[in-house]
Amino acid sequence: MGSTLQLIRQQLSLLVREHDLGAEAIEITARPLSPDEAIGRTSRKDFPLVVGRERLIEAQFRAARGHAYTDMPADYRSSLGELLDLDLSDNARRAFFVAAANAVCRHLFDDLRTVHCRNDDPERCGPWVAQELLRRFGRIRVGVIGLNPAIVEAVSDTFGPDMVQVTDLDATKVGTGLAGVRVCDARRETGALVSRSDIVLATGTTIANGTADMITALAENHGKPLLFYGVTCASAAQLLGYERLCPYAS
Repeated sequence: MGSTLQLIRQQLSLLVREHDLGAEAIEITARPLSPDEAIGRTSRKDFPLVVGRERLIEAQFRAARGHAYTDMPADYRSSLGELLDLDLSDNARRAFFVAAANAVCRHLFDDLRTVHCRNDDPERCGPWVAQELLRRFGRIRVGVIGLNPAIVEAVSDTFGPDMVQVTDLDATKVGTGLAGVRVCDARRETGALVSRSDIVLATGTTIANGTADMITALAENHGKPLLFYGVTCASAAQLLGYERLCPYAS
């Protein structure tokens, strides 16, 4: 089996040929969005989009929009045909590709939600996710890959901090704590997180930053259920069947 991005590329290529979309132009605008543009006005000030650690990029295909998180925002314009041949060796190009795939899939699948939630919804997402995990799995050990503060806080409150582990790639967050949970280094400790958890909840940003392959392999090898959250993984969920939690995206 190929990598997640290659599998998305294969499935997207089939859809492009099936719907004769190869000659269409697609523009990805990746300028840094202000917090208001990205997620509106939130009461929490510790979301990555607010503190500036990550940015959303937006692709538009016809009337459809697709969002993706990235730490390497840039402008890009391409036809779909060119995009499907894009080198995916760095975060910038991977984010271009994922945002575009999300936009094209939104155009083709009306019920797919690919635009980030805004205002109060990012904070409401945390309790919703925690309750959904509790409803489906009961009181279990949860491993969270990617520090979404609202989700980590709600999961810790629901399951107890001793039942939650978190890893993140942001070096400024590693070693800090939130809601009684210590943030560990994703580069070194994700394997241990997966092995010690009953379920794994991973940010969809891993699709764009190239770490999803490692995470899916670890979950499969350890026999652990894997769920993704967020807008970035919309096309992966649609095309590859990955399970996605993203209650307030539009």
